[in-house]
Amino acid sequence: MKRFFLMNGLLLLVTAMTGLCGCSDDAEGEFPDLVPGLGPVEDNDRPAQNFKVMSFNIRVNSVDPNPSQGLPTEWETRKSLAVEVIRDEQPTIVGIQEAYYKQWLYLKEQLADYGYEAIGLPIGVWENLESITDRQGNTQVVGILYRPGEVTLEDWGVFSLSETPDMPCTTPALGASYTRGATWAIFRLNESQRRIFFVNTHLDTAASPVPELEWKVIVEQMSRHNTDNLYAFVTGDFNEGRTSNLCKTMYETFNEAALMGDWPDRSVNTFNNYQDALTTSYIDHILYSKSNNRIRIFDYRVVRKKDGNVFVSDHWPIWAEFSY
Repeated sequence: MKRFFLMNGLLLLVTAMTGLCGCSDDAEGEFPDLVPGLGPVEDNDRPAQNFKVMSFNIRVNSVDPNPSQGLPTEWETRKSLAVEVIRDEQPTIVGIQEAYYKQWLYLKEQLADYGYEAIGLPIGVWENLESITDRQGNTQVVGILYRPGEVTLEDWGVFSLSETPDMPCTTPALGASYTRGATWAIFRLNESQRRIFFVNTHLDTAASPVPELEWKVIVEQMSRHNTDNLYAFVTGDFNEGRTSNLCKTMYETFNEAALMGDWPDRSVNTFNNYQDALTTSYIDHILYSKSNNRIRIFDYRVVRKKDGNVFVSDHWPIWAEFSY
């Protein structure tokens, strides 16, 4: 069996597979059948531009201390560290997960002083944002921060990981435990003038097939919005390790900026649970198009940020440097 799928610049040839994401042949038709394209429409001869990408789950505005450690984990003690890690690492584009609206506004305000602008909307509220109250439900933002000195924003939007992605997600959908969404954007690199398609998301903690269904929505929305077949990047907390069926499926169309097995000691984690111990819980990812060497990656790492016994989050940010 051979089938072609195009995720607007991401071409996947599936040969003799039993189905995507562990689905059977009968279920395979649930994924969008799209016409193969010719790849990016603009591969100009300008010199490549270096840029940095970060994925950062900042942890919701929790006020509960870590039960086993008694550590200060509330947002008020961590928020300056969240700003500092972005300020110090200077990523060009940052995918933020798990930010309550109040946290999102804080990051927007503080990081504006360091040259960042922000795009994104709360998962459950896309209009009348002034009506949102502190800690109101369904107000997490899965947004994107970017440096207009390095990239120019051409277009952007949001969608929910639900049966109706064009509408806010006010109650959990697709069998998920929480409301989930994503932000997409088209950026033009200021120096090379090449354009990229960027998605930031956060998949649910529920077991299969929920994450596969959410990934299907992302694939469909990428196909819908990336009409110029631009090379794509996806950042997010996927709540899935690299050996999962979902990640194996994603790796068919994407390169992973930092596979757990690529690290020398093979003991590296992105989810830390406010503890220093290294584990193999590598569930945050930066994905980028398989690109015939047009996109190059120079470096990647987990950024461990602490101030005494205060952790920046229960996830470490991850960071990668590319050229295109």
